[in-house]
Amino acid sequence: MSITSKKYIVAAVMAVIVIAAAYAVLTRSGHGPHASNVAGQVEYTCPMHPFVVKDRPGSCPVCNMELVRKIEGNADAKDLNLKEHVYLSPAQKVMANLEVVGVVYKPLFKEIEAAGVINYDQARQGKISAWIAGRIERLHANTVGMQANRTRPVAELNSPELISAEEEYLDVYRSTGQAEGNQLQQQAGSPLYQAASRLRRLGFLDAQLKDLQKSGKPNVRILVFPPFNGIITSKEVQEGQYVKVGDTLFSLADLTQVWGELDVYEDEFPFLKVGQQVSLSTRSYPGREFVGSISFISPFLDPKTRTARIRVIIQNRHLLLKPEMVVSATIQIPLGTGLAVPAEAVVTTGDRNMVWIQAKPGVFIPREVKIGVRYRSDIQILSGLAKDDVLAASGAYLIDSEAQLKPGGKESATKQAPSGTPATAAVPAPPEQPKPAIGGNDALDKSDMHMSQEPPPRAAGNALKQKQR
Repeated sequence: MSITSKKYIVAAVMAVIVIAAAYAVLTRSGHGPHASNVAGQVEYTCPMHPFVVKDRPGSCPVCNMELVRKIEGNADAKDLNLKEHVYLSPAQKVMANLEVVGVVYKPLFKEIEAAGVINYDQARQGKISAWIAGRIERLHANTVGMQANRTRPVAELNSPELISAEEEYLDVYRSTGQAEGNQLQQQAGSPLYQAASRLRRLGFLDAQLKDLQKSGKPNVRILVFPPFNGIITSKEVQEGQYVKVGDTLFSLADLTQVWGELDVYEDEFPFLKVGQQVSLSTRSYPGREFVGSISFISPFLDPKTRTARIRVIIQNRHLLLKPEMVVSATIQIPLGTGLAVPAEAVVTTGDRNMVWIQAKPGVFIPREVKIGVRYRSDIQILSGLAKDDVLAASGAYLIDSEAQLKPGGKESATKQAPSGTPATAAVPAPPEQPKPAIGGNDALDKSDMHMSQEPPPRAAGNALKQKQR
């Protein structure tokens, strides 16, 4: 063999060695022809049985459902520089009814709900009593619940004691004359003024004095008028009954304004102030809202229920609200503008609150947040999020469950991730050795499924017995 041929052979061998070394370097660095198969390994799982994970498409061995792609590869995590993430395929998004929303600024309110009853306005209650002793000749208001008007009498009282007072007034009135008598009746200290004052103390009104002037004859009956318009709430006398001075004839209440007495828990006291508006509703009028304002906050706390009573004044001109009626109340207290997200987007794990931020379409990372008040379907975010963040709303619990089911899920994001930073990388479980199928061709092939295999307690007991022997 010539020297020239030997040189060509040596050059060819060196070229092969260089190519092999380059191929090995490219393969280890992830740029070789098979690198995509290693770095971009695709896994498939069953939507109904997440513990079923295979490295190729097919059907679920449990329910025979078609497997869906679970992880597109580590390229997403590498590109995003994420240590912990959850990927949802399009099929999983549809099945989870996943909705992605953005964090927004909006007006926030503290909403306090309370229950209570309607009661009388104590400033609008009164009694109708006898101003003079006598006998009840007639009752115009003879049933409880009747409407009483201050211009219409509710009873007629027969009292002989009226005669002397009326005759004294008529004698003075006749001696002064009609024109002069009307003037003297208004002058304090005049005899006619004193006689008229005596009749007024017995319950006479100015209209009754004019009737006495016209008739010129004393009347043994005196008309009893209510002090204000209202509803008769109790009736204490009957016709023909004798009464003494000061005896109660009727009880009266004005229901055009009522009280709503509500019980509020002690942790809500700092938000309440006199004058705040309150919305009330009752089962008697579904869909109708009554509006009132807080007039009083009790300084006492019920030690059993840990509540205090507040009083709400409600206008009731149509008498729709009745005493002892049960009502539900809502008090909205403005808190200004702040960050808010749907309440279902926050996953509570013990004493921590987590959300899942969308870092890339289909890829979600956990983040701890501090929450404030809850208002209807929204919840206030005090820290942990920015206005431009996008996160999972409906379906957030599914993402959290998916993170728990991943290898190393016990140290998943919702338990280990600090606020505002990605969680620690989950340590993958070591691959299991394939085991032959038992039971013939009909047995389930679980050799390519990542399922934990723990020896049953009975097997451990048998091993212990053998050791003892």
